[in-house]
Amino acid sequence: MNIMVLDSLGGAIITFPANVFVPAAAAVDDSVNANGATLARFAEVIPGVSFAGGCVPGLGSQVLTAVTFRPMTLLSVDLENLSESFSVEETAELNRTDLNFDELEDAIDQSTLNSATIALTVLNTADIPLVLDSVTIGAVRLSGGILDTTLSGNLKFETEVLGGNPILITIADSGQTRLTVPRAQGAIPGTAVVSVQAAPLVDRITHILLAGDSVAFVASGTAESRDGSSGRVVLGNSVSMRYSITVGLDFTIPLTGIEFEVPNKVSDGVDLDAAEVADIVDRIVSVGGMARVENFTAFGVEVRAAFVSGSLADSVDVFAQLVQLGGFALDTIVVSGPAVDVNGVPQGFTIDSVGVSITSQQARVLLGDFYTAGIRIRLLPGTGGGGRGVIRPSDRIVVSAGITILVERGGQ
Repeated sequence: MNIMVLDSLGGAIITFPANVFVPAAAAVDDSVNANGATLARFAEVIPGVSFAGGCVPGLGSQVLTAVTFRPMTLLSVDLENLSESFSVEETAELNRTDLNFDELEDAIDQSTLNSATIALTVLNTADIPLVLDSVTIGAVRLSGGILDTTLSGNLKFETEVLGGNPILITIADSGQTRLTVPRAQGAIPGTAVVSVQAAPLVDRITHILLAGDSVAFVASGTAESRDGSSGRVVLGNSVSMRYSITVGLDFTIPLTGIEFEVPNKVSDGVDLDAAEVADIVDRIVSVGGMARVENFTAFGVEVRAAFVSGSLADSVDVFAQLVQLGGFALDTIVVSGPAVDVNGVPQGFTIDSVGVSITSQQARVLLGDFYTAGIRIRLLPGTGGGGRGVIRPSDRIVVSAGITILVERGGQ
């Protein structure tokens, strides 16, 4: 707010804060005009102070009135005929812990998000209505907790890969550039709620955070109060924003697919002792299984599985230590994906039959107290979507499986 002292004709004498000297005979009005708001008792008036000639340039030796403008805390401002406009900028730092993709995190990190919604609630505690005009949300990286800027000092917003334009999302109802926030009603804030599609912005922020870098949401633009009404701004009034992000499971994966690991799975074994295991292993003729897989998702699936004896923590890479731990790996299991449309929506489902077999020595791993399975999954794109796929609540993979163990008679 630009505060000026005005003379009787409305001309500016000086801007606040400062000292000013006026002839002793001049009337001093202890008030100030600030864009239509009158603020009184902001100054200390000391009349009848004598200065030697030349101390105050241009006034000579005469008695002057000294007006000292001191710092103020404005408890409230009454505004008439509202016609105000001011810049706004809100910043909210995001953290790695804000992400919660669970087992899909590795897959998301290798994909492009196609669907994400930011739900914004704007709260206004002042007794004046506001219009957010062309206010946008962007992403700015942080270095040492400070927002990155360009050489000219402007905020360095994240930009599109192609074109280099800033990735900015307008805070407004669909098809509009403005959002109206009503005035507060007593202790109840004025509230405006809007949801905006922000997939490009959320995708960029997600990959920045997964890479371990720091980034912040920055909302900037202009707020106006120009409806000609009256209102009051009280010390402590604010305009704040709350947000939540919903990421739809609609993403584009590379045509080569994406691989991710799931946590190690510990299962009960047959619980035989060493002697019993040795006896059974010597008499096993074959171990084989067959699985019928119905795939109702938008993706094909390639599964690699490895097994070792014992109960191992998630931090243990079963594949890397397979030989050392005396385990075995199954042949890669591939389940084809269905045809999808250009939006990645499955146009049906696929059915595959998958057979697996292991040797008697490999079966030894499964016969003790516990065994641990390490699983790596590669999602493969469906046919026709260019790598895009949507996962819907009803999507599923149904597996019907059986295992057969042939053992010779005899033994202990």
